[in-house]
Amino acid sequence: GGPDETLRASRADAFDLKNINPLNVLALEIASTPDARILPLTIGLADHLFEHDGQITKREIRAITLSALAPRRGELLWDIGAGSGSIGIEWMMAHPSLRAIAIESNGERAARIARNATHCGVPGLVVVEGSAPKAFAKLETPDAIFVGGGGSDDGVLE
Repeated sequence: GGPDETLRASRADAFDLKNINPLNVLALEIASTPDARILPLTIGLADHLFEHDGQITKREIRAITLSALAPRRGELLWDIGAGSGSIGIEWMMAHPSLRAIAIESNGERAARIARNATHCGVPGLVVVEGSAPKAFAKLETPDAIFVGGGGSDDGVLE
């Protein structure tokens, strides 16, 4: 409304940062592409949102599991036998202060977990490629533990 007012409209990927007044108001209109990953704010994301080879805690079980784990601010989860990483990923999505370590012995799955974490907006998920219980040796003590695939292997529960 003032004499120095300037209006600019641009797509974010073409926005030019030159000639911007330090005192400004920015309004964003978000337009997604048809292939955009729109994630709900509730636990129990649809299974198709995770890349997996069949090793995934299914949606309904994941929702119940996360409810039972009851994450609280600042807590750390170990997801042992992480498969697709879905438990650790959704744990971290519950609050920005939550942390998770996904422990997976299969290299292909470990790489997949990292991709899933990035695609779901939690690139800070730590992926440890290694076998339980040997992989636990230098890890920070967790506040909660989820044992997925391989939970019956010797020494894991001990």
